[in-house]
Amino acid sequence: ERLRGYAVGAQDYLSKPFEVEELLTKADQLMARHREQQGLAQALSEARSAAQASAKRMDETAVLLAFQRAAGQCQDARALAVRLIEAVQAYGLDACVRVLGPHGFSSSAHGPASALECSLLDHLQARDPAQRLHAFGAHTGFYGGPLLLFVRGLAPDGLGGKPATQERPRHLRDLIHLLLEGALQRLAALEELTTSRERKQFL
Repeated sequence: ERLRGYAVGAQDYLSKPFEVEELLTKADQLMARHREQQGLAQALSEARSAAQASAKRMDETAVLLAFQRAAGQCQDARALAVRLIEAVQAYGLDACVRVLGPHGFSSSAHGPASALECSLLDHLQARDPAQRLHAFGAHTGFYGGPLLLFVRGLAPDGLGGKPATQERPRHLRDLIHLLLEGALQRLAALEELTTSRERKQFL
């Protein structure tokens, strides 16, 4: 009988006649074992969630590193803008970019920025350039001096007086800020190359 009981999943056995005290003791042991199993299941679930979050962070960091490599290969500002938009898209977001200056332009994932996108970039350009991040409803604008980046669908928590309560949007803003910094460095390098070439032409 004991073998049949264990075969169908029984965890303990009590033969008749039994003492009430023995029954209560075994019941307490079963409850304690059940609580222990629940705790282990909870710990396993939390470990899996942490591992998944860590893997996602690694993927997001890989996007940043890939952009840095691609930016270093860009030979002009338009190619750089394309790479920047592609990197933002890799985070599941859409963006448009404006490069300021005498040969400035505005771009999106589909080519030249639309009239609506240009209007959004105009509003961003009119903001205080000393402030890097700007809230636009459910969107966020990044003001990087000669480079403007408008990201749609990035929650502006922590901007415009709102409390920063969501970890992932804050993390994505940090990553996109690093993308912008990398793009600005490459843009400055391209301007130096252009200036150097122009000087050589006059020599």
